[in-house]
Amino acid sequence: MAQPDGATAPEGGPPPADPASQPTILVRGRVIDAFGKPVRKVKVAVEASDVTTMTDKDGFFKLTAPIGATLTFENDLYEASIAIVTGEVIDDVVMLVPSAETIEISGEAPAAAPGAAKLDRQELQRIPGTGGDVVRALTIMPGVVNSQLPIGYSGVVIRGSSPQDSKVFVDNFEVPVLFHQIGFRAITPAETIQSLDFIPGGFDVAYGRASSGIVKLTTRPGSENRTNQAEVSFVDGGVVAQGPAGKDTRYLLAIRRSTIDFVLPP
Repeated sequence: MAQPDGATAPEGGPPPADPASQPTILVRGRVIDAFGKPVRKVKVAVEASDVTTMTDKDGFFKLTAPIGATLTFENDLYEASIAIVTGEVIDDVVMLVPSAETIEISGEAPAAAPGAAKLDRQELQRIPGTGGDVVRALTIMPGVVNSQLPIGYSGVVIRGSSPQDSKVFVDNFEVPVLFHQIGFRAITPAETIQSLDFIPGGFDVAYGRASSGIVKLTTRPGSENRTNQAEVSFVDGGVVAQGPAGKDTRYLLAIRRSTIDFVLPP
């Protein structure tokens, strides 16, 4: 049995109906949004034809279309939708807002934990009595013991816990000690530090196992101007070198060593 172009008759059944060969009928319906409110000025068109209309202020529309035809619904504020003509009345067509719509909420993030604090390099250098040393700046933080540890101990005493119960990170790498065992001086010069984060408790599991607190140092990039500086005292000595190394690269090298072990024996 011959079939229309592109059509295939199911086995044992009649050939599929061609919408173009069907008689046209007056079709009516309504377009609403996701909340059930009518949507006005939606363009309703019969696919593969030039028959179109617009919804009124109550979301209703009427047009002529054959049975089996596809109706398209378009509006700049909603995603396009379709419906198949099966009779004179079309079920309510729901128009959805585009999925690309985004809602932005801005605000300040809460503190990582009660008592948590973050100090930048300028603030660290202005704290009185610290000599610009990042470790001594820790002594102003809530819960940090403001006293020098006995020789042989390292770490930071937070809320009365053992120094080994806290963790120290430099650029997210854990380091075993933050200061020299004698002299209570940081292992890195203050010139190399961009900021210091102190989290006394309630910190994220990403920091690993610790029961008292976290001290997190972030180093800074080198200066755009080439400079070299050195310092030496009875306690320690250090050297800092920084500057550009090409068009898009800067370097910062620093070293510090205790000198008190040379001074005490004499």
